[in-house]
Amino acid sequence: MKNRYLISLISILIVLSYIFHLNQNISEYISNVSNTIKIFYISTKNNIVEKFSNYYHQKHTIEALNKELKTYKRYKIIYDSYDQNLSKKLDNSVQKLDVISYVNFNDFSKVFLDKTDIKLDINSSKILPLLTEDGFVAGIARMDNFHLIGLLNHNQYCNYAVFIGKNLVPGITKGDKYKQYITVEYIPLWQKINIGDEVITSGMDNIFPKNIKVGKVVEIKALSQTQEAKIKLYANDYNNRSFYLVNKL
Repeated sequence: MKNRYLISLISILIVLSYIFHLNQNISEYISNVSNTIKIFYISTKNNIVEKFSNYYHQKHTIEALNKELKTYKRYKIIYDSYDQNLSKKLDNSVQKLDVISYVNFNDFSKVFLDKTDIKLDINSSKILPLLTEDGFVAGIARMDNFHLIGLLNHNQYCNYAVFIGKNLVPGITKGDKYKQYITVEYIPLWQKINIGDEVITSGMDNIFPKNIKVGKVVEIKALSQTQEAKIKLYANDYNNRSFYLVNKL
């Protein structure tokens, strides 16, 4: 009888030992699986956070770079003037304007400009300069019946004072909406100009700052008392949807 109890006890101990060992193995297996899942979760979460962080920083970097680029374009226009004193005066006066539409459908040289974000005297008759983002002359702007009108280089009423060539020969521009080039008129006959001479604003009209680039001479015509020159423009003003306005000098 005692032997039976002893055998039974030993058997129970063996079974319990086996069960304990099995449970330990199961526990280790479950723990390994759990750890694997945890590692996968943490790794995936970190990857997502890193990608989101990279996207977030890239987005803000791109926005910051775009802002810097816009600032650079504005300052490029300002500092393209050789007159550093004038550059300081222009510092906060160059503003970007969008083109709203043509004033007349048969005239691409006359446009409505969005004046929403700028301060202008609606009763002012002052003529203001328009520039491209590259810093070239695009035309002039003025108020007309509460609208800000842009008269681009090819418009016949877009007139401003220029210098031609190294000798700074004076003249006045005149556009023609039906022609490829603009004309510089009233050039003194005794002044020497050449094909290829660069044309810049003179600043003598109180419209443009001086030394803003306009174009180059492609043809010269002598008249009875003066000369005229055809100018190939640097600015392709017909293809621009926005311009920079110099609001004050």
